[in-house]
Amino acid sequence: MPEGQGYVMPEPSWDLRIFVPDLQVERTLRVKGDMHIGGIMLKLVDELDISTDWSDHAFWWTKKNRWLSQTRQTLNHYGVQADSYLNFTPMHKPLRVQLPDLRFVDARVDFSVECFKAVQLLCKELGIRHPEELSFCRPLSQEHLKKNYQNVGVTPRQRATTMQGSVSNVSTYGTMRDFNNSGTLGNRSGVFAPSQSGTIDTRAHSPDITSTLSRHASYRGFTTTYNSSMLAEDLKNLEISNSPSSPSSDAKGTLLYPKSLVERARLNSSWLDSHLSLYQQNVKDFDTLQLRFKYNEFYDLNPKLDMARINQIYEQAKWSLLTEEIECSEDEMMMFGALQYQIQQRAGSPIPDDIGNTSDDIDAALTELQMQLEGGVNTVYDRTAFNTQTYNAQYNQGVGLQSTGRNLIMPTYQTPSTDANSAAVVSGLELSDSIRFMKLKKFTFKTFKRLFFVLRDTMLFAYRTKDDRMRDETAFTIDLRGCDVTPDVHVNYGKYGVKLSTPGADSMTDYLMRFDNETQYAKWIAAFKLASKGKPMTDPSYEEEVRTTLQLINLQYNQTLSSSPSVNSNNSNIKVDDYIAPKHSRSRGRVGRSAATRILEAHSNVNHLSATDCKLNYIKAWRALPDYGIHMFVVRFGGSNKEEILGIASDRIIRIDASNGDHLRVWPFSRMETWRVNWDARQVVVQLDDGEVSFTPLSADCKIPHEFIGGYVFLSMRSKDNNQALNEDLFYKLTKGWDD
Repeated sequence: MPEGQGYVMPEPSWDLRIFVPDLQVERTLRVKGDMHIGGIMLKLVDELDISTDWSDHAFWWTKKNRWLSQTRQTLNHYGVQADSYLNFTPMHKPLRVQLPDLRFVDARVDFSVECFKAVQLLCKELGIRHPEELSFCRPLSQEHLKKNYQNVGVTPRQRATTMQGSVSNVSTYGTMRDFNNSGTLGNRSGVFAPSQSGTIDTRAHSPDITSTLSRHASYRGFTTTYNSSMLAEDLKNLEISNSPSSPSSDAKGTLLYPKSLVERARLNSSWLDSHLSLYQQNVKDFDTLQLRFKYNEFYDLNPKLDMARINQIYEQAKWSLLTEEIECSEDEMMMFGALQYQIQQRAGSPIPDDIGNTSDDIDAALTELQMQLEGGVNTVYDRTAFNTQTYNAQYNQGVGLQSTGRNLIMPTYQTPSTDANSAAVVSGLELSDSIRFMKLKKFTFKTFKRLFFVLRDTMLFAYRTKDDRMRDETAFTIDLRGCDVTPDVHVNYGKYGVKLSTPGADSMTDYLMRFDNETQYAKWIAAFKLASKGKPMTDPSYEEEVRTTLQLINLQYNQTLSSSPSVNSNNSNIKVDDYIAPKHSRSRGRVGRSAATRILEAHSNVNHLSATDCKLNYIKAWRALPDYGIHMFVVRFGGSNKEEILGIASDRIIRIDASNGDHLRVWPFSRMETWRVNWDARQVVVQLDDGEVSFTPLSADCKIPHEFIGGYVFLSMRSKDNNQALNEDLFYKLTKGWDD
């Protein structure tokens, strides 16, 4: 050997064991650490010497709970060594999916990509736009609501047991970040080994399955696979823009009825991690998952493009009310029941009633164009209505966040006049009127006093009299930015009120305002909602919000109080339990009218509407409920040992009283600088402009609330650019919770 030259040792070779579940065979290949994954696949296929399509296969490393999906990377890159054991398995696998309308479909889903991506691909097949609003969750049982589970694991409804009592499984389960299996509920099985039978779950499907998947026996009949072309055709032909009037008994059996605020908080333990693949979260072939709208921010709802999406949102809204996941008043429940009844009546019509409204379409398009030219936003109708927020803070991800608009095309109705008949005075800069007012305190009687209020920009000024306003003698001032606006309305009793909860240093300060009529109420609550988002009344969306509020009030007017023709009380075809939540189903009106009669009375207000208009109004009214859009978790704040309720909405974090649901403290996203997960302590830490808030989730993995915060920030950045592609990298950056 020449002097000065070293000897380079050759890369050692070793045996790599690979199991092929499709064939139930194992192969041992002689490999080196610098060999590429793609080359090893080719070598394995040559070794198998079977003429079939292997393009959908990839290596799954059971021990490390990961896919070796990057074919250009080497074994050394992934850390594969001689004691490693790999599975060569299809990436697309059969999955039973329950849609928001409770129907089950059999789908072929990519198990190798992130859950966020897998949902996108499935929604594309189903024809649902904006898949970033949806996600997969595990089907829970009533047992999950009785105690806290940080890691739910495989639930009995997710995976049925085989005849032998074992569960088909091919890998260990990884939690949201590590592989701790503690605190789970449901059956578990060990690592899939060559000696296992590899049987396919042959449980019977419920009668409402609308998509049948063709199967064909593969090599030696060891396994079963899906015919992907027939599956794709089935999903494309699946009609999800309309749903059966009543789901099957199997589907109804999956419904959960939370009895308390804590049980409602435990429902959020079921969400899958958007950043891990289904296989990494112990979702296997023929398992059952639920597809649900995770984020209650529905962007750009367009009846021409979103019939399927609108119907599925409506169905999820309907079942959330019927199961009392979201509470509403008795009058509101009757209105919802009437809208549902009208939808079902229209569904039986032989001719679609949503076709041919050319003039309405043109008017809606012109209105939308006008608002865009004026620089305004098209609102989505929820209780805060204007969930766009300008974020001045720079987050730890280094991303500047900017608000964007939303759009919801609604039908036109006659609304009460908003002209000079109202006592309220609206100028381009302020809103002023005489209003009954009370500051809520404990252990005091509710006594209202009339004051003169002026709302200018985001500040509410109170004067004892109108003359005091002329002398500029202010009694007190309320900063409405970041406040909580809660309607306090009972239409048939003529009660129109608003509760304002403003954040303080340690708690919330509550104010109750009572208005004289619905027109005054609509103007002020629309202004309050805008001010709570830091927007003035000059925002173009103000008038639209006033009109929307009046429309909702009109829908709740009791027929017996109106001048409309009498209602046909023949309610024999009304099954009350299908329209009314259990706590309202046996209630009777002020004059002893049954729930069925009251539904028919309310139906007379909506019997002229099309099915699509009813669904949009249903969604609009659902979003106006006080409890709407708040995702709750049982947590422990800071170093406290007390269990409390944390709520996450589209623009704020809320500390909630578990006994009565009152909001104890609100932290707007506009004051949030960073949010992260302390994985050692399993805590979520939110850095605000005036301090820090930390909490330990007890009813869910700490990754879930972190993902809700980042997800809503991500959704607030969507724009109306038709060419805008979904920025997956930004979503992962805002929601992941750790650095790679």
